[in-house]
Amino acid sequence: MWGRVRHRCCKAGGVPMSIEPRGQVTELVSQYDGVYCPTGRDEQTGRVTYAGGSAQALVFQRSSGKWCVGDDCSKVTSTASPVGVEGAAFEVVNVSDFNGEFVGQMPKLGGSKALSLAEALKLKPPKRPAQPPMPELEEFKAQQPQYAAECLDYGNLWKEVTETFKDEEDNEVQKTSKLEADPSTKDASLDSYHPCEVAKSVGGFFGRWGGGDGSAAPQNMMYDSWNECEVISLGT
Repeated sequence: MWGRVRHRCCKAGGVPMSIEPRGQVTELVSQYDGVYCPTGRDEQTGRVTYAGGSAQALVFQRSSGKWCVGDDCSKVTSTASPVGVEGAAFEVVNVSDFNGEFVGQMPKLGGSKALSLAEALKLKPPKRPAQPPMPELEEFKAQQPQYAAECLDYGNLWKEVTETFKDEEDNEVQKTSKLEADPSTKDASLDSYHPCEVAKSVGGFFGRWGGGDGSAAPQNMMYDSWNECEVISLGT
């Protein structure tokens, strides 16, 4: 049985993408996150009480000696300030407003002096580099398979094969190709137990009792000869 598969390959370009700020995703923010500001002072310990924007408060509990935000508390500590204190779900750090003049890393104008932040923002953005050329895609062409020489030695039965397929324009194309034997199998001797070699060693004739003409059966006999014959007498 003969058959093969045709396929086509293509290369798809990347999808255009951009990053757009959409604000804070509340689902990813912990209930303990936020800025806690001083709101009062404990009269006995002198420690400051801090309130956050999410109805949470950072307080020092005298009974346990821990800094707590709601039900989450730190380890027992004697520190007067909560900065650096850690709980299971929170950590207290100083607030940084990020104000400053970042002139050390700014580009210089004419190599003279560093630009201020306002001057640097007025600079034109760099030009987008040229798009690289499209790479040359490798083309693949369908090749006709090669068969063993003994498989094609049946008259015109296996001289050529016709296949129907669709081209790139989706048009149906019918193509007839000549079958060629594998060069390594031409004139090669088969093993004595090879099925084709065993069949060749058996001689015979079309018996007259079965409606034959008495002629000797040829090697590599075709199927129509077998179908026309009712009784075949085999001999050596």
